[in-house]
Amino acid sequence: MAEARSQLARQRSSPHGVVVGSVGGFQISLDYSWFVIFFLIFGTFTSAVFPAYIPGLSQQSYLLMGIVGTVLFFASLLAHELAHVARARGIPVEGITLFIFGGMARTRTEAARPREEFLIAVVGPVASLALGVACYALARLADQAFRSTAADCCGRCCGGSPGACARPRASLRSRARDWNG
Repeated sequence: MAEARSQLARQRSSPHGVVVGSVGGFQISLDYSWFVIFFLIFGTFTSAVFPAYIPGLSQQSYLLMGIVGTVLFFASLLAHELAHVARARGIPVEGITLFIFGGMARTRTEAARPREEFLIAVVGPVASLALGVACYALARLADQAFRSTAADCCGRCCGGSPGACARPRASLRSRARDWNG
């Protein structure tokens, strides 16, 4: 039993860090330095970024938002690295390691021509740009949907005046009595 546990530990650890899984037949690992940047970004999101942009929430909400935001940040970094690897199909890839300064695809050989090397190098930033544009568009759509939902709610509940939504509940109760006759 102890031998099986040590074998599992060897599989989960490598000279390149902690193996977290595989994609397309190559390993995805986290260098030990990655944990430092993970907690720095998590702490920044939780204690500074989200409270500044969305004040008044509970600490648990900020913690949850910090975890989700940090995981999505590193998912975008992994997508960037996977784009490099996807372009490098002709070059054998051992794995991807995420570390404190970003990520790195480990290949067995290098590109044969400078043009191929350039294309492999440029596709990562292009993927990051495309992901950024898609996330921005999604945020704009979500913002518009939220604003139209809020305006619709104000229209039904407060007689069409968004400012009326901020009035005390007693005022809303008297409006309801007036509406119901």
